[in-house]
Amino acid sequence: MIEEQERDITDLLHLDGGNGFFANSFHLRFNDALEVRYRRIYARRDRRYVRALLFVLLVSYVLYGACDWYLLGDSVSPVWAIRYFVGTPILALLLFFSRASWVERFLQIFIVAGIFTLVITTLLMVNLVDGEAVHLYLSSLLAMIMGGLTATRIQFNYAAFTSSLYMLFASIVLLPMAQLNPLVMYYLLLNVVAVLLCLLSVFTYEKMIRREFLQKILIQRKNHELRKANEKLKTLADNDALTNIANRRYFDQVLDEEWRRARRRSYSIAMLMVDIDYFKAFNDSLGHLEGDHCIQQVATGLEELVRRPGDLVARYGGEEFAIILPALNIGEAEQLAQAVCDAIQGLKIAHPNSSVADEVTVSVGAAAIVPTVGFSKRDLIAMADEALYLAKTQGRNRTARVIVPHQESLLD
Repeated sequence: MIEEQERDITDLLHLDGGNGFFANSFHLRFNDALEVRYRRIYARRDRRYVRALLFVLLVSYVLYGACDWYLLGDSVSPVWAIRYFVGTPILALLLFFSRASWVERFLQIFIVAGIFTLVITTLLMVNLVDGEAVHLYLSSLLAMIMGGLTATRIQFNYAAFTSSLYMLFASIVLLPMAQLNPLVMYYLLLNVVAVLLCLLSVFTYEKMIRREFLQKILIQRKNHELRKANEKLKTLADNDALTNIANRRYFDQVLDEEWRRARRRSYSIAMLMVDIDYFKAFNDSLGHLEGDHCIQQVATGLEELVRRPGDLVARYGGEEFAIILPALNIGEAEQLAQAVCDAIQGLKIAHPNSSVADEVTVSVGAAAIVPTVGFSKRDLIAMADEALYLAKTQGRNRTARVIVPHQESLLD
């Protein structure tokens, strides 16, 4: 689904020389999946704004009753009845329900309802007043429809629907009045022009934010692809191509980090060096393809055995592997080394030219050190390598260990 959306976005943005879905200048809609996403995002963004706007409208609408009284005097009662018993309760209900999260799905309907409440009640008031007050209410009606269409962030389709109904009701109410007062016809025509200009503004604004929406998604998509490419490059840089475990470069990086951490916290760090016994004889008898497969099986066996967080199995070179074991003493490392020997022999990889067993076996050197002044991570590698050499000279398919003599009490 995500990949399909990304293809749709790319297609939309590259149609007609980059105009995207605006290749058709009057089309304001994405495909279904993107349209749902667009409306959800912008409804969430606009909900607080619409709620604040409803609050301001409600307060202004109520306070404007003072202007009714100033203009109409004793004949204000019918106007107040519409304002306070029709318009105010509707606006108050819209404001009350606008606090609910489900309003996001119906936000455009709330906007339409708010605009209609203002203009329809005002049209009713216009029908109840006479004299100079008519012009003042007609002027406020014009301001309401213009503000409603431009300040509420209403979408173009809903704005067109609202405008059509408004002009219908305005015509029904005002045309009969125009026969007695020609200025009313002027206001009606002015409303038509104002509504058309507002619709043009709404269309232009929505076209702009839809384009921005597409561009943001495309940027997110490009960033996601870039992250994936970087992760892939990091994997290629850190992993051994044959075994898919850590390579020598990543081993050096992790050892440096773990060494510094062990030095700060004064705990030991252990290392195992693992070498496949008589591997050259294995290659000579079975071929390099079988040799590669053998190395892969041994790497998998080591990773399945060494599973603590922080431990690292790496291909050190050729048929040799290195294992970093933070916070392990030499006794625990030696136990793990023996487990490695048993596990690899337990794989039952046939080795016709081995001098120690019928199966592939490994020799393991174990070393451990508490990082202190005077020692470096290279010393730990050298100790593990020395231990591996001892295991080989003692007959292979076995383990050996090397530690710093004066740290023996710390490492056992």
